[in-house]
Amino acid sequence: MIEPSMTRALAELLDWQLWYWGQDIHHADGNALLAFGFERHRGPDDGTHRSSAYRLATGARASASLRGLTEFTAWGFGISAVHRHFAVPHRSLLLVRHERSVGLCSASIAAQAGTRDTLPERQLPRCADDWACLCTTLIDVARCCATYERWARAELRDAHRTEAHRQRPRHIRRRHELPTFLDDPWTRVADRLATSLASLASLNPVHAAVAS
Repeated sequence: MIEPSMTRALAELLDWQLWYWGQDIHHADGNALLAFGFERHRGPDDGTHRSSAYRLATGARASASLRGLTEFTAWGFGISAVHRHFAVPHRSLLLVRHERSVGLCSASIAAQAGTRDTLPERQLPRCADDWACLCTTLIDVARCCATYERWARAELRDAHRTEAHRQRPRHIRRRHELPTFLDDPWTRVADRLATSLASLASLNPVHAAVAS
């Protein structure tokens, strides 16, 4: 089970990460997410306000950052990811912005989803295998975000991150006690989750290979 302090940390990190990605899309030298290796998928032009999806998938440029993930998709309202150990039956991890719950979806989430309302229903883990799926996928999501942030600091420079942090409304900066740079916080989250997964693996040897 994920502790409340962890879900709170994830919610804050996700909120800031999506804010930073929004700033990186409009970088003076061009869309930094595309430069990193994300592929952009625009929603249908149906007159509604839809968020573009940015997707990393196996075989794409920068796919090494995926680790065990087969796909990683980010919108302005959240993140979806699938881990190769849990692709059949299909289970997607779904993190939604401003929500402190983490869940799994049995349905595939189309990159063109575009709005929060079109996301499938999330379910809380109901068995040890579900918890292993959730923790394993979350670990690689956190590590993927940490990899991107290290790349951003090297390629976009620390000054870009500092300015993106400053551009956020002051009341949000005060509410979230996070550092300007997110690579270390994401790494700490991954390490905490890996410890939880190792404990689960000790109780269920079937998950030991995944935990390692």
